[in-house]
Amino acid sequence: MAANRLARRGRGVQITVVNPRAEFVERIRLHQLIAGSGAATRPLRDVLDDSIMCRVASAAKVGDGTVLLDDGDELEYDRLVYAAGGAVVAPEGTFAVGGFDDAGRAATRLAALPSAARVVVVGGGLTGVETAAEVASRRPDLRVRLVSDAPVAGSLGTSARPRGGGAHRTERRRGARRVERRRPL
Repeated sequence: MAANRLARRGRGVQITVVNPRAEFVERIRLHQLIAGSGAATRPLRDVLDDSIMCRVASAAKVGDGTVLLDDGDELEYDRLVYAAGGAVVAPEGTFAVGGFDDAGRAATRLAALPSAARVVVVGGGLTGVETAAEVASRRPDLRVRLVSDAPVAGSLGTSARPRGGGAHRTERRRGARRVERRRPL
């Protein structure tokens, strides 16, 4: 985390992290939250250096040397690092598995699905593969399909891709079905 690196390097600097929640969201763990197999958060204070101040709020407006927070407070700064994180927007009727709030809603919806219901995970990147495999593993009674317009897990090395096996063998063993499309969905 950038704030911790700055705290280690900067002597005599005051660092304040402004975050909308008191938890640090480990986006790489959101598939576990969705499937109900693990948590995706830790207390933010636990991941920050002790010298860093933490404010639970959001930046409403950034000005010249000041940040207005959504709670009405104003913070002064000499240097500002504005790290918006992964701003994820999902189409209506779907859930963006890369965002904490949507992942929580997806977990609730998934838990309420009846046996044999269909779950479609769109996106063949690592998050999509992890989500499809985790859901299929935790809910073998569901029909899980992974749909991608590009090679599934294309960022992995060749030994983990189709015909090489790794991720796809695990996906099949856990009951997920993979569909790759060469044209937009």
